Amino acid sequence: MRFYSNGKLLLTGEYLVLDGAPAIALPTKFGQSLEVQEAGHRSSWKSYDQEGNCWFSMDFDLTDVLANQYDVTDHQEKKIVLLLQEMYRMNENCFPSDNYQFTTKLDFDRNWGLGTSSTLVNNLSQFAQVDPYRLLAKSFGGSGYDIACAQADQPILYQDGSYKNIYLPAFLRHHLYFVYLNRKQNSREAIRYYKGLPNDRSRPVEQLKKLNHQLLTATRFEDAKKCMVEHEKMMGSLLNQETVKERLFPELDAAVKSLGAWGGDFVAVLTNDDIRNYFRSKGYSTVFAYEELIKSSN
Repeated sequence: MRFYSNGKLLLTGEYLVLDGAPAIALPTKFGQSLEVQEAGHRSSWKSYDQEGNCWFSMDFDLTDVLANQYDVTDHQEKKIVLLLQEMYRMNENCFPSDNYQFTTKLDFDRNWGLGTSSTLVNNLSQFAQVDPYRLLAKSFGGSGYDIACAQADQPILYQDGSYKNIYLPAFLRHHLYFVYLNRKQNSREAIRYYKGLPNDRSRPVEQLKKLNHQLLTATRFEDAKKCMVEHEKMMGSLLNQETVKERLFPELDAAVKSLGAWGGDFVAVLTNDDIRNYFRSKGYSTVFAYEELIKSSN
């Protein structure tokens, strides 16, 4: 049995999507596969990166895991054990055989923050025939937009566990770049920080709805650029943090917007120029044009 899920990027609504705000999310052309085969006396798990290197492996007795009798101390092992146990709680018929061989393969760098965990949850939910949003909530938590992206074939507008397909303006797709900041951000820590803020969320949620509409209906480059700049300023004020452009690229004539948890992973850059050489000169060599990274039907 083989399953595949897309990676994700959150173009608008970072953090606020946790409070039920609508967010524009982008499924990526990169993702993760899962292969499951019946095994003999022991179960095994092997995870491979995009270079074909095994970065994690474990051998275990599935019966012991499901009976909560498997002694585990390794952080990654704990994640796998938790997922298998939650799958079993949600569907006791999901493991008709005694043991299995699980093999996962990424086709993106796992430091990029494109959804190593969410693609795994979505793949496992397909194998176990359980609700992926519920499995996510029982394991890693989050808004669920990444699960929606795992299943989508084009950009989506996501809100509270449901989504609809959307189309970005053509000029926006032609002028958007995605730059990796050479640092993987811890999403769970970022969420804890956000949840601890005393700020009222209602005003920025309403502002986000307007910005989403303006961005999706923009007919001019400058209008889209203004939307992205306003979004970044709004979130900087809410988070009490300096924007990534102020911190790293103050001289760049472009809109630079954080995607997801602030401080790492990818940023979106909206510009009329090919800015690859600029970012490479700054030490950021991983730069994608929109059509190179994002799944799209238009």
